[in-house]
Amino acid sequence: MARKKKRPRKRGKRRGPRGPDSPLLFLARRGNPEAQFRLGGMYLAGDEGFRYDPAKAVRWFRKAAEHGHAEAQFYLGDAYLEGDGVEEDLWEAQKWFLAAAEAGSDDAALALGMMYADYWTELDDHPQIERWLEIAADAGYEPAEDALAVFRLDDDDDYEIDPEELHATLQSALQAAWRGDADAQFLVSRAYSEGLGVPQDDDEAFRWLRAAAKQGDAEARNNLGVAYAEGRGVKQDFEKAVRWYRAALAGGSGFAAYNLGVLVAGGVAGLEDDPDAMGWLHTAAEGGSAPAQFDLGCRHILGIGVEENGAKGEEWLALAAEDGFLPAAHALSRLYEEGLGDLPRSETKAEARLREAAEGGLSGAQNEYGMRCVDRWITGEGSEEDLAESVKWFRMAAEQGDAEARNNLGFSYETGRGMERDEAEAARWYRMAAKQGSTASQVALAVMYLFGRGVEEDKEEGMRWLRMAAEGGREDARQVVEQIEGVLEAGEGEGDEEFDL
Repeated sequence: MARKKKRPRKRGKRRGPRGPDSPLLFLARRGNPEAQFRLGGMYLAGDEGFRYDPAKAVRWFRKAAEHGHAEAQFYLGDAYLEGDGVEEDLWEAQKWFLAAAEAGSDDAALALGMMYADYWTELDDHPQIERWLEIAADAGYEPAEDALAVFRLDDDDDYEIDPEELHATLQSALQAAWRGDADAQFLVSRAYSEGLGVPQDDDEAFRWLRAAAKQGDAEARNNLGVAYAEGRGVKQDFEKAVRWYRAALAGGSGFAAYNLGVLVAGGVAGLEDDPDAMGWLHTAAEGGSAPAQFDLGCRHILGIGVEENGAKGEEWLALAAEDGFLPAAHALSRLYEEGLGDLPRSETKAEARLREAAEGGLSGAQNEYGMRCVDRWITGEGSEEDLAESVKWFRMAAEQGDAEARNNLGFSYETGRGMERDEAEAARWYRMAAKQGSTASQVALAVMYLFGRGVEEDKEEGMRWLRMAAEGGREDARQVVEQIEGVLEAGEGEGDEEFDL
Protein backbone atom coordinates (compact mmCIF):
# COMPACT_ATOMS: atom_id res chain seq x y z
CA MET A 1 0.00 0.00 0.00
CA ALA A 2 1.72 3.17 -1.19
CA ARG A 3 1.40 6.20 1.05
CA LYS A 4 3.28 9.49 1.15
CA LYS A 5 5.46 9.55 4.21
CA LYS A 6 5.18 12.53 6.49
CA ARG A 7 8.56 13.88 7.44
CA PRO A 8 9.16 15.35 10.89
CA ARG A 9 8.51 19.06 10.91
CA LYS A 10 11.39 21.46 11.45
CA ARG A 11 11.09 23.46 14.65
CA GLY A 12 12.48 26.77 13.28
CA LYS A 13 15.85 27.75 11.85
CA ARG A 14 18.74 25.99 13.51
CA ARG A 15 22.31 27.21 13.91
CA GLY A 16 25.49 25.28 14.55
CA PRO A 17 27.08 22.23 13.04
CA ARG A 18 25.13 19.75 10.87
CA GLY A 19 25.60 16.03 10.34
CA PRO A 20 26.60 13.27 12.74
CA ASP A 21 28.42 15.61 15.14
CA SER A 22 25.42 17.93 15.59
CA PRO A 23 23.78 18.76 18.97
CA LEU A 24 20.75 16.82 17.77
CA LEU A 25 22.74 13.62 17.83
CA PHE A 26 24.09 14.54 21.27
CA LEU A 27 20.55 14.98 22.64
CA ALA A 28 19.31 11.82 20.96
CA ARG A 29 22.09 9.80 22.55
CA ARG A 30 21.17 11.23 25.93
CA GLY A 31 17.64 9.82 25.52
CA ASN A 32 15.62 12.82 24.32
CA PRO A 33 12.58 11.31 22.44
CA GLU A 34 11.98 14.38 20.26
CA ALA A 35 15.63 14.45 19.22
CA GLN A 36 15.58 10.71 18.55
CA PHE A 37 12.47 11.13 16.38
CA ARG A 38 13.94 14.04 14.39
CA LEU A 39 17.23 12.23 13.96
CA GLY A 40 15.37 9.18 12.60
CA GLY A 41 13.59 11.50 10.16
CA MET A 42 16.89 12.91 8.91
CA TYR A 43 18.34 9.46 8.29
CA LEU A 44 15.14 8.50 6.47
CA ALA A 45 15.14 11.64 4.30
CA GLY A 46 18.93 11.77 3.80
CA ASP A 47 19.15 15.52 4.31
CA GLU A 48 20.94 18.12 6.46
CA GLY A 49 24.25 16.27 6.23
CA PHE A 50 22.85 12.86 7.19
CA ARG A 51 23.31 10.04 4.67
CA TYR A 52 20.13 8.16 3.74
CA ASP A 53 20.01 5.07 5.96
CA PRO A 54 16.56 3.54 6.65
CA ALA A 55 18.00 0.98 9.10
CA LYS A 56 19.44 3.77 11.30
CA ALA A 57 16.17 5.68 10.89
CA VAL A 58 14.26 2.67 12.26
CA ARG A 59 16.71 2.39 15.18
CA TRP A 60 16.12 5.98 16.25
CA PHE A 61 12.34 5.84 15.60
CA ARG A 62 12.19 2.77 17.85
CA LYS A 63 14.02 4.53 20.69
CA ALA A 64 11.59 7.45 20.51
CA ALA A 65 8.58 5.15 20.05
CA GLU A 66 9.49 3.16 23.15
CA HIS A 67 9.39 6.45 25.07
CA GLY A 68 5.79 6.98 23.85
CA HIS A 69 6.49 9.43 21.02
CA ALA A 70 3.34 9.10 18.84
CA GLU A 71 4.85 10.34 15.57
CA ALA A 72 7.82 8.01 15.99
CA GLN A 73 5.40 5.14 16.63
CA PHE A 74 3.61 6.00 13.38
CA TYR A 75 6.86 6.06 11.39
CA LEU A 76 8.03 2.81 12.96
CA GLY A 77 4.72 1.16 12.05
CA ASP A 78 5.09 2.45 8.49
CA ALA A 79 8.61 1.03 8.28
CA TYR A 80 7.36 -2.42 9.31
CA LEU A 81 4.45 -2.19 6.87
CA GLU A 82 6.67 -1.26 3.93
CA GLY A 83 9.72 -3.30 4.95
CA ASP A 84 11.79 -0.11 4.84
CA GLY A 85 14.93 -0.48 6.96
CA VAL A 86 13.49 -3.54 8.70
CA GLU A 87 11.94 -6.84 7.67
CA GLU A 88 8.27 -6.46 6.73
CA ASP A 89 6.00 -7.51 9.60
CA LEU A 90 2.27 -6.75 9.55
CA TRP A 91 1.81 -7.56 13.22
CA GLU A 92 4.57 -5.17 14.28
CA ALA A 93 3.11 -2.52 11.96
CA GLN A 94 -0.29 -3.00 13.58
CA LYS A 95 1.24 -2.80 17.05
CA TRP A 96 2.94 0.57 16.46
CA PHE A 97 0.09 2.09 14.43
CA LEU A 98 -2.29 1.19 17.26
CA ALA A 99 0.00 2.76 19.85
CA ALA A 100 0.24 5.97 17.81
CA ALA A 101 -3.50 6.07 17.00
CA GLU A 102 -4.46 5.56 20.63
CA ALA A 103 -2.06 8.39 21.53
CA GLY A 104 -4.02 10.67 19.22
CA SER A 105 -2.18 10.42 15.89
CA ASP A 106 -4.66 11.02 13.04
CA ASP A 107 -2.08 9.80 10.54
CA ALA A 108 -1.80 6.48 12.39
CA ALA A 109 -5.58 6.10 12.63
CA LEU A 110 -5.86 6.55 8.87
CA ALA A 111 -2.92 4.21 8.26
CA LEU A 112 -4.56 1.56 10.43
CA GLY A 113 -7.80 1.78 8.48
CA MET A 114 -5.94 1.56 5.18
CA MET A 115 -3.89 -1.39 6.41
CA TYR A 116 -6.95 -3.24 7.67
CA ALA A 117 -8.66 -2.60 4.34
CA ASP A 118 -5.81 -4.37 2.58
CA TYR A 119 -4.97 -7.02 5.17
CA TRP A 120 -7.95 -7.35 7.53
CA THR A 121 -8.42 -11.08 6.96
CA GLU A 122 -4.90 -11.54 8.35
CA LEU A 123 -5.26 -9.02 11.20
CA ASP A 124 -8.89 -9.37 12.22
CA ASP A 125 -8.40 -10.01 15.92
CA HIS A 126 -8.47 -6.39 17.11
CA PRO A 127 -11.80 -5.38 18.74
CA GLN A 128 -11.75 -1.89 17.17
CA ILE A 129 -11.03 -2.92 13.59
CA GLU A 130 -14.37 -1.46 12.47
CA ARG A 131 -13.47 1.93 13.95
CA TRP A 132 -10.23 2.17 11.95
CA LEU A 133 -11.90 0.98 8.76
CA GLU A 134 -14.56 3.67 9.17
CA ILE A 135 -11.86 6.36 9.50
CA ALA A 136 -10.25 5.23 6.24
CA ALA A 137 -13.61 4.85 4.51
CA ASP A 138 -14.67 8.35 5.60
CA ALA A 139 -11.40 9.65 4.16
CA GLY A 140 -12.48 8.25 0.78
CA TYR A 141 -10.22 5.19 0.66
CA GLU A 142 -12.36 2.89 -1.52
CA PRO A 143 -10.80 -0.44 -0.44
CA ALA A 144 -11.74 0.48 3.15
CA GLU A 145 -15.38 0.93 2.10
CA ASP A 146 -15.37 -2.55 0.55
CA ALA A 147 -13.57 -4.07 3.52
CA LEU A 148 -16.00 -2.46 5.97
CA ALA A 149 -18.96 -4.03 4.17
CA VAL A 150 -17.29 -7.42 4.09
CA PHE A 151 -16.24 -7.14 7.73
CA ARG A 152 -19.79 -6.40 8.86
CA LEU A 153 -21.13 -9.39 6.99
CA ASP A 154 -18.41 -11.61 8.39
CA ASP A 155 -18.95 -10.32 11.93
CA ASP A 156 -22.75 -10.48 11.88
CA ASP A 157 -22.97 -12.45 15.15
CA ASP A 158 -21.46 -9.52 17.09
CA TYR A 159 -22.40 -6.59 14.88
CA GLU A 160 -25.97 -5.43 15.44
CA ILE A 161 -27.25 -4.09 12.16
CA ASP A 162 -30.78 -3.13 11.15
CA PRO A 163 -32.29 -4.60 7.93
CA GLU A 164 -31.73 -1.45 5.88
CA GLU A 165 -28.09 -1.18 6.91
CA LEU A 166 -27.61 -4.91 6.31
CA HIS A 167 -29.01 -4.48 2.80
CA ALA A 168 -26.68 -1.54 2.12
CA THR A 169 -23.74 -3.47 3.53
CA LEU A 170 -24.53 -6.46 1.35
CA GLN A 171 -24.80 -4.25 -1.74
CA SER A 172 -21.34 -2.84 -1.02
CA ALA A 173 -19.98 -6.37 -0.58
CA LEU A 174 -21.64 -7.44 -3.83
CA GLN A 175 -20.06 -4.53 -5.69
CA ALA A 176 -16.66 -5.53 -4.34
CA ALA A 177 -17.37 -9.16 -5.25
CA TRP A 178 -18.26 -8.22 -8.83
CA ARG A 179 -15.00 -6.26 -9.01
CA GLY A 180 -13.24 -9.54 -8.24
CA ASP A 181 -12.46 -9.11 -4.54
CA ALA A 182 -11.98 -12.67 -3.28
CA ASP A 183 -12.75 -11.76 0.35
CA ALA A 184 -16.02 -10.14 -0.72
CA GLN A 185 -16.92 -13.12 -2.89
CA PHE A 186 -16.30 -15.41 0.07
CA LEU A 187 -18.52 -13.33 2.36
CA VAL A 188 -21.28 -12.90 -0.24
CA SER A 189 -21.28 -16.69 -0.52
CA ARG A 190 -21.78 -16.88 3.23
CA ALA A 191 -24.62 -14.34 3.05
CA TYR A 192 -26.48 -16.52 0.54
CA SER A 193 -25.64 -19.70 2.46
CA GLU A 194 -27.08 -18.33 5.72
CA GLY A 195 -29.73 -15.99 4.35
CA LEU A 196 -28.06 -12.80 5.65
CA GLY A 197 -29.89 -9.91 3.96
CA VAL A 198 -30.84 -12.09 0.98
CA PRO A 199 -33.03 -15.18 0.55
CA GLN A 200 -31.11 -18.32 1.47
CA ASP A 201 -29.79 -19.86 -1.75
CA ASP A 202 -27.28 -22.72 -1.77
CA ASP A 203 -26.80 -22.50 -5.53
CA GLU A 204 -25.88 -18.82 -5.43
CA ALA A 205 -23.70 -19.42 -2.37
CA PHE A 206 -21.84 -22.12 -4.27
CA ARG A 207 -21.34 -19.86 -7.31
CA TRP A 208 -19.66 -17.09 -5.29
CA LEU A 209 -17.67 -19.57 -3.23
CA ARG A 210 -16.26 -21.15 -6.38
CA ALA A 211 -15.33 -17.69 -7.71
CA ALA A 212 -13.32 -16.96 -4.55
CA ALA A 213 -11.75 -20.42 -4.57
CA LYS A 214 -10.59 -20.06 -8.16
CA GLN A 215 -8.73 -16.90 -7.18
CA GLY A 216 -6.74 -18.94 -4.69
CA ASP A 217 -8.46 -18.01 -1.44
CA ALA A 218 -7.48 -20.90 0.84
CA GLU A 219 -10.54 -20.79 3.12
CA ALA A 220 -12.86 -20.49 0.12
CA ARG A 221 -11.21 -23.59 -1.30
CA ASN A 222 -11.74 -25.39 2.00
CA ASN A 223 -15.41 -24.38 2.13
CA LEU A 224 -15.84 -25.42 -1.49
CA GLY A 225 -14.58 -28.84 -0.43
CA VAL A 226 -17.22 -28.82 2.32
CA ALA A 227 -19.90 -27.96 -0.25
CA TYR A 228 -18.89 -30.93 -2.41
CA ALA A 229 -18.63 -33.24 0.62
CA GLU A 230 -22.10 -32.29 1.88
CA GLY A 231 -23.75 -31.74 -1.50
CA ARG A 232 -24.72 -28.13 -0.74
CA GLY A 233 -25.51 -26.19 -3.90
CA VAL A 234 -23.88 -28.92 -5.99
CA LYS A 235 -24.10 -32.69 -6.42
CA GLN A 236 -22.20 -34.53 -3.70
CA ASP A 237 -18.77 -35.51 -4.99
CA PHE A 238 -16.13 -36.72 -2.53
CA GLU A 239 -13.44 -36.83 -5.20
CA LYS A 240 -13.84 -33.10 -5.86
CA ALA A 241 -14.11 -32.43 -2.12
CA VAL A 242 -10.73 -34.09 -1.61
CA ARG A 243 -9.24 -32.14 -4.51
CA TRP A 244 -10.35 -28.77 -3.08
CA TYR A 245 -9.30 -29.72 0.43
CA ARG A 246 -5.83 -30.54 -0.88
CA ALA A 247 -5.68 -27.19 -2.70
CA ALA A 248 -6.77 -25.41 0.49
CA LEU A 249 -4.15 -27.27 2.50
CA ALA A 250 -1.45 -26.21 0.05
CA GLY A 251 -2.66 -22.63 0.43
CA GLY A 252 -2.31 -22.72 4.20
CA SER A 253 -5.88 -23.41 5.31
CA GLY A 254 -6.03 -24.39 8.94
CA PHE A 255 -9.21 -26.40 8.43
CA ALA A 256 -8.39 -28.48 5.35
CA ALA A 257 -6.31 -31.11 7.15
CA TYR A 258 -9.12 -31.47 9.68
CA ASN A 259 -11.71 -31.97 6.94
CA LEU A 260 -9.51 -34.46 5.11
CA GLY A 261 -9.16 -36.36 8.39
CA VAL A 262 -12.95 -36.45 8.76
CA LEU A 263 -13.18 -37.98 5.28
CA VAL A 264 -10.55 -40.55 6.22
CA ALA A 265 -12.64 -41.41 9.29
CA GLY A 266 -15.70 -41.66 7.04
CA GLY A 267 -14.00 -44.23 4.84
CA VAL A 268 -13.95 -42.15 1.64
CA ALA A 269 -12.42 -44.27 -1.11
CA GLY A 270 -8.82 -43.50 -2.05
CA LEU A 271 -7.83 -41.69 1.14
CA GLU A 272 -7.01 -44.70 3.30
CA ASP A 273 -3.84 -45.46 1.32
CA ASP A 274 -2.63 -41.86 1.16
CA PRO A 275 0.68 -41.51 3.03
CA ASP A 276 -0.72 -38.42 4.78
CA ALA A 277 -3.98 -40.11 5.81
CA MET A 278 -2.96 -40.83 9.40
CA GLY A 279 -1.64 -37.29 9.79
CA TRP A 280 -4.96 -35.84 8.63
CA LEU A 281 -6.84 -38.23 10.90
CA HIS A 282 -4.78 -37.12 13.87
CA THR A 283 -5.37 -33.47 12.96
CA ALA A 284 -9.12 -34.05 12.86
CA ALA A 285 -9.07 -36.03 16.11
CA GLU A 286 -6.96 -33.45 17.91
CA GLY A 287 -9.23 -30.75 16.49
CA GLY A 288 -12.21 -32.29 18.27
CA SER A 289 -13.86 -34.40 15.55
CA ALA A 290 -15.58 -37.18 17.49
CA PRO A 291 -15.86 -39.48 14.43
CA ALA A 292 -12.11 -39.08 13.85
CA GLN A 293 -11.39 -39.75 17.54
CA PHE A 294 -13.57 -42.86 17.32
CA ASP A 295 -11.84 -44.05 14.15
CA LEU A 296 -8.38 -43.43 15.60
CA GLY A 297 -9.33 -45.23 18.81
CA CYS A 298 -10.50 -48.31 16.92
CA ARG A 299 -7.33 -48.28 14.82
CA HIS A 300 -5.12 -48.25 17.92
CA ILE A 301 -7.04 -51.12 19.45
CA LEU A 302 -6.89 -53.25 16.30
CA GLY A 303 -3.50 -52.06 15.05
CA ILE A 304 -4.83 -50.82 11.70
CA GLY A 305 -2.55 -48.21 10.13
CA VAL A 306 -0.99 -47.44 13.52
CA GLU A 307 0.85 -49.39 16.17
CA GLU A 308 -1.51 -51.45 18.35
CA ASN A 309 -1.97 -49.66 21.65
CA GLY A 310 -5.03 -50.49 23.75
CA ALA A 311 -4.49 -47.68 26.24
CA LYS A 312 -4.22 -45.11 23.43
CA GLY A 313 -7.30 -46.56 21.79
CA GLU A 314 -9.24 -46.34 25.05
CA GLU A 315 -8.12 -42.71 25.44
CA TRP A 316 -9.38 -41.67 21.98
CA LEU A 317 -12.65 -43.56 22.38
CA ALA A 318 -13.22 -41.93 25.77
CA LEU A 319 -12.70 -38.47 24.23
CA ALA A 320 -15.24 -39.23 21.51
CA ALA A 321 -17.70 -40.58 24.08
CA GLU A 322 -17.31 -37.42 26.18
CA ASP A 323 -18.34 -35.45 23.09
CA GLY A 324 -21.55 -37.49 23.00
CA PHE A 325 -20.52 -39.77 20.13
CA LEU A 326 -22.56 -42.83 21.07
CA PRO A 327 -20.75 -45.42 18.91
CA ALA A 328 -17.64 -44.66 20.97
CA ALA A 329 -19.42 -45.46 24.24
CA HIS A 330 -20.73 -48.66 22.64
CA ALA A 331 -17.23 -49.59 21.45
CA LEU A 332 -15.83 -49.00 24.94
CA SER A 333 -18.44 -51.40 26.28
CA ARG A 334 -17.21 -54.11 23.91
CA LEU A 335 -13.62 -53.20 24.76
CA TYR A 336 -14.19 -53.74 28.49
CA GLU A 337 -16.38 -56.79 28.03
CA GLU A 338 -13.95 -58.67 25.80
CA GLY A 339 -10.68 -57.24 27.14
CA LEU A 340 -9.53 -56.05 23.73
CA GLY A 341 -6.22 -54.29 23.20
CA ASP A 342 -4.63 -56.03 26.18
CA LEU A 343 -6.90 -54.07 28.51
CA PRO A 344 -8.31 -55.84 31.58
CA ARG A 345 -11.91 -57.00 31.35
CA SER A 346 -14.46 -55.15 33.46
CA GLU A 347 -18.14 -56.09 33.47
CA THR A 348 -18.93 -53.03 35.57
CA LYS A 349 -17.34 -50.62 33.07
CA ALA A 350 -18.79 -52.55 30.14
CA GLU A 351 -22.34 -52.30 31.43
CA ALA A 352 -21.97 -48.63 32.39
CA ARG A 353 -20.77 -47.69 28.90
CA LEU A 354 -23.45 -49.83 27.25
CA ARG A 355 -26.15 -48.17 29.32
CA GLU A 356 -24.68 -44.76 28.41
CA ALA A 357 -24.99 -45.56 24.70
CA ALA A 358 -28.46 -47.04 25.14
CA GLU A 359 -29.79 -44.08 27.11
CA GLY A 360 -28.29 -41.80 24.48
CA GLY A 361 -30.53 -43.43 21.89
CA LEU A 362 -28.18 -45.78 20.00
CA SER A 363 -30.48 -48.55 18.80
CA GLY A 364 -27.80 -51.26 18.66
CA ALA A 365 -26.86 -50.54 22.27
CA GLN A 366 -30.52 -50.51 23.32
CA ASN A 367 -31.06 -53.94 21.80
CA GLU A 368 -27.85 -55.26 23.35
CA TYR A 369 -28.81 -53.90 26.76
CA GLY A 370 -32.18 -55.61 26.40
CA MET A 371 -30.38 -58.91 25.77
CA ARG A 372 -28.28 -58.36 28.89
CA CYS A 373 -31.49 -58.10 30.90
CA VAL A 374 -32.69 -61.39 29.39
CA ASP A 375 -29.35 -63.06 30.12
CA ARG A 376 -29.60 -62.06 33.79
CA TRP A 377 -33.01 -63.75 33.96
CA ILE A 378 -31.78 -66.89 32.13
CA THR A 379 -28.77 -67.31 34.44
CA GLY A 380 -30.90 -66.78 37.52
CA GLU A 381 -29.11 -63.57 38.44
CA GLY A 382 -32.16 -61.51 37.57
CA SER A 383 -35.94 -61.62 37.93
CA GLU A 384 -39.15 -61.06 35.99
CA GLU A 385 -38.44 -57.35 36.31
CA ASP A 386 -35.40 -57.85 34.09
CA LEU A 387 -37.63 -59.39 31.43
CA ALA A 388 -39.97 -56.39 31.58
CA GLU A 389 -36.89 -54.14 31.36
CA SER A 390 -35.70 -56.04 28.29
CA VAL A 391 -39.00 -55.39 26.52
CA LYS A 392 -38.61 -51.65 27.17
CA TRP A 393 -35.20 -51.57 25.50
CA PHE A 394 -36.24 -53.84 22.62
CA ARG A 395 -39.17 -51.55 21.89
CA MET A 396 -37.01 -48.39 21.94
CA ALA A 397 -34.62 -49.92 19.42
CA ALA A 398 -37.39 -51.50 17.34
CA GLU A 399 -39.18 -48.20 16.96
CA GLN A 400 -35.94 -46.79 15.51
CA GLY A 401 -35.97 -49.52 12.88
CA ASP A 402 -33.39 -51.91 14.34
CA ALA A 403 -34.13 -55.29 12.70
CA GLU A 404 -32.59 -57.42 15.45
CA ALA A 405 -34.57 -55.56 18.11
CA ARG A 406 -37.78 -56.02 16.11
CA ASN A 407 -37.11 -59.74 15.98
CA ASN A 408 -36.47 -59.82 19.74
CA LEU A 409 -39.63 -57.83 20.43
CA GLY A 410 -41.59 -60.23 18.22
CA PHE A 411 -40.20 -63.16 20.18
CA SER A 412 -41.18 -61.47 23.45
CA TYR A 413 -44.76 -61.08 22.20
CA GLU A 414 -44.85 -64.66 20.87
CA THR A 415 -43.61 -66.23 24.11
CA GLY A 416 -45.08 -63.77 26.61
CA ARG A 417 -41.59 -63.14 27.94
CA GLY A 418 -41.78 -59.98 30.06
CA MET A 419 -45.24 -59.09 28.71
CA GLU A 420 -48.66 -60.50 27.91
CA ARG A 421 -48.53 -62.99 25.05
CA ASP A 422 -49.87 -61.65 21.73
CA GLU A 423 -49.15 -63.71 18.60
CA ALA A 424 -50.76 -61.19 16.24
CA GLU A 425 -48.45 -58.47 17.54
CA ALA A 426 -45.54 -60.91 17.35
CA ALA A 427 -46.30 -61.54 13.67
CA ARG A 428 -46.42 -57.78 13.01
CA TRP A 429 -42.92 -57.20 14.44
CA TYR A 430 -41.56 -60.36 12.80
CA ARG A 431 -42.85 -59.13 9.43
CA MET A 432 -41.11 -55.76 9.80
CA ALA A 433 -37.81 -57.42 10.70
CA ALA A 434 -38.25 -60.09 7.99
CA LYS A 435 -38.64 -57.39 5.33
CA GLN A 436 -35.35 -55.89 6.54
CA GLY A 437 -33.61 -59.20 5.91
CA SER A 438 -33.63 -60.81 9.37
CA THR A 439 -33.52 -64.54 8.60
CA ALA A 440 -34.56 -65.34 12.19
CA SER A 441 -37.75 -63.32 11.70
CA GLN A 442 -38.30 -64.84 8.25
CA VAL A 443 -38.25 -68.33 9.76
CA ALA A 444 -40.50 -67.29 12.69
CA LEU A 445 -43.00 -65.63 10.33
CA ALA A 446 -42.95 -68.68 8.04
CA VAL A 447 -43.90 -70.93 10.98
CA MET A 448 -46.74 -68.59 11.94
CA TYR A 449 -48.15 -68.72 8.40
CA LEU A 450 -47.67 -72.48 8.07
CA PHE A 451 -49.57 -73.17 11.28
CA GLY A 452 -51.90 -70.16 11.45
CA ARG A 453 -50.50 -68.60 14.58
CA GLY A 454 -51.31 -64.92 14.92
CA VAL A 455 -52.12 -64.80 11.19
CA GLU A 456 -54.47 -66.59 8.87
CA GLU A 457 -52.93 -69.89 7.81
CA ASP A 458 -51.25 -69.55 4.41
CA LYS A 459 -48.83 -72.33 3.50
CA GLU A 460 -47.77 -70.67 0.26
CA GLU A 461 -46.84 -67.47 2.15
CA GLY A 462 -45.11 -69.56 4.80
CA MET A 463 -43.04 -71.36 2.16
CA ARG A 464 -42.16 -68.03 0.53
CA TRP A 465 -40.65 -66.75 3.79
CA LEU A 466 -38.89 -70.08 4.40
CA ARG A 467 -37.26 -69.97 0.96
CA MET A 468 -36.20 -66.38 1.62
CA ALA A 469 -34.53 -67.44 4.87
CA ALA A 470 -32.84 -70.36 3.10
CA GLU A 471 -31.50 -68.02 0.43
CA GLY A 472 -30.25 -65.79 3.23
CA GLY A 473 -28.07 -68.60 4.57
CA ARG A 474 -30.29 -70.33 7.13
CA GLU A 475 -29.31 -73.98 6.77
CA ASP A 476 -32.21 -75.25 8.91
CA ALA A 477 -34.65 -73.35 6.68
CA ARG A 478 -33.08 -74.88 3.55
CA GLN A 479 -33.41 -78.38 4.98
CA VAL A 480 -37.07 -77.85 5.93
CA VAL A 481 -37.86 -76.41 2.49
CA GLU A 482 -36.35 -79.48 0.86
CA GLN A 483 -38.23 -81.77 3.28
CA ILE A 484 -41.60 -80.09 2.71
CA GLU A 485 -41.16 -79.96 -1.05
CA GLY A 486 -40.25 -83.68 -1.01
CA VAL A 487 -43.35 -84.53 1.00
CA LEU A 488 -45.61 -82.46 -1.26
CA GLU A 489 -44.15 -83.98 -4.43
CA ALA A 490 -44.69 -87.50 -3.06
CA GLY A 491 -48.22 -86.64 -1.97
CA GLU A 492 -47.45 -87.82 1.57
CA GLY A 493 -49.66 -85.53 3.56
CA GLU A 494 -50.85 -81.96 3.51
CA GLY A 495 -47.75 -80.36 4.99
CA ASP A 496 -49.11 -80.20 8.59
CA GLU A 497 -46.18 -82.16 9.97
CA GLU A 498 -43.96 -80.61 12.64
CA PHE A 499 -40.52 -79.62 11.39
CA ASP A 500 -37.43 -78.87 13.38
CA LEU A 501 -36.80 -75.10 13.02
